[in-house]
Amino acid sequence: MGFFDIFKTPLRKVPSLIDSFWSKVAEDDYSQLDPEKLKQYYREEFFVKAITNISTSFVFADGFSIKSEDKEAQDILSKIWNDNLEEIQSAGRDASLFGNAYLFIGYKNGIDIMTVFPGKVSIIPNPADIRDYKEILITHIVSPDLQGISQAKITTRLTSNYIETYKDDRLVEKLENKIKEIPIIHIAYDRFAGELYGTGDITEAIIKAIKAYSDTIEAARKNLKYHGTPTPVIITRDTEAAEKQIKNWDMNKALLLPEDSEAKFLESSRPFGELKDFLEILFYNIVILSETPEFLLGAHTPSSLASVKEQMHPIIRKTKRRQLIWKQAIQDANRIILKLLELNEGYKFSTYETEVEFPEPYKKDLKDVVDSISKLVAAGIINEQQAKAIIEDYLPQLVESEAEDTDYNPENNWQEENA
Repeated sequence: MGFFDIFKTPLRKVPSLIDSFWSKVAEDDYSQLDPEKLKQYYREEFFVKAITNISTSFVFADGFSIKSEDKEAQDILSKIWNDNLEEIQSAGRDASLFGNAYLFIGYKNGIDIMTVFPGKVSIIPNPADIRDYKEILITHIVSPDLQGISQAKITTRLTSNYIETYKDDRLVEKLENKIKEIPIIHIAYDRFAGELYGTGDITEAIIKAIKAYSDTIEAARKNLKYHGTPTPVIITRDTEAAEKQIKNWDMNKALLLPEDSEAKFLESSRPFGELKDFLEILFYNIVILSETPEFLLGAHTPSSLASVKEQMHPIIRKTKRRQLIWKQAIQDANRIILKLLELNEGYKFSTYETEVEFPEPYKKDLKDVVDSISKLVAAGIINEQQAKAIIEDYLPQLVESEAEDTDYNPENNWQEENA
């Protein structure tokens, strides 16, 4: 039955027909890539670690600032985040690699911020709204200790009303959640509407390209080992004895010729065959899919296909997307932190609302460079031609904003200031 058959259906059957149709086109997606496998790729595969760490470093390259109408709250929050830079960097790496990161915010002799491995977290959303979390479960498997205590599963169940602890599915502790919201921040990258979990920099497509690159490198290594040494030529009457000798040689490879033959060592002229060209194609696939400049991964060819400046646009756009996600996440975390401080340390804040700001990538650096060059010219230390050469040499290392035309042109500004 098609969609337009609804209008030919008896009225009493229309609701069930619509429900059936809707379930096919709007089913929520609770799937995610296996965190354990992604962690293994991070440690073993080409490029995965580099892509992940580069992406994370760009998001937090210049830090972030916190503003609040309550000056005391602003100062306290700024200090707390400065004291937890390692945790937020760890969460940033998780978000880049797994697509999801979790910050647990508790109170233990002060605010305690802890990154939770995504493989330990399960989210149970509100069926009517996938972004409204009913409860979050954190599961730890405790290994047996040296005294032979049996393995145990510890599960923490977090809801807006209670925080419960289970050991092997048996409730051992139940505490009231006095802040009335789940004290976990979920950072999810690149998720569509209807998806519960995010996707990071290491997607299935990138994994395929990276594994193909790894397999090609391994094939090249074996090919080089086999063909990289000359082929020995044996001239003998006793071929049987020679063949027995060959079997004991590394690679089991030789050429037998009759006694009156003349030969030299045979060498493979192209042990890599066409692998180099294929590797280059795979490399640029990885660059494009990961939105990572090739020169940050290590330029594959002496001359890059695009200028440094042009290559920076994709990663800057990606960085801005990620910073928007972090902006909301940190604002939510700030609200939880302020509630916990009121509850445990007696503070009374006028507002829980905060504003988180990330600086424009590299824009300040560009202006500083041009201002410094202008001062050198004014002092007579360098001339105009030298200044222009410095700017042209430095420009490729700097990043423009997402628009092609920026509001700050270093050459024009320098000329105006020195007219």
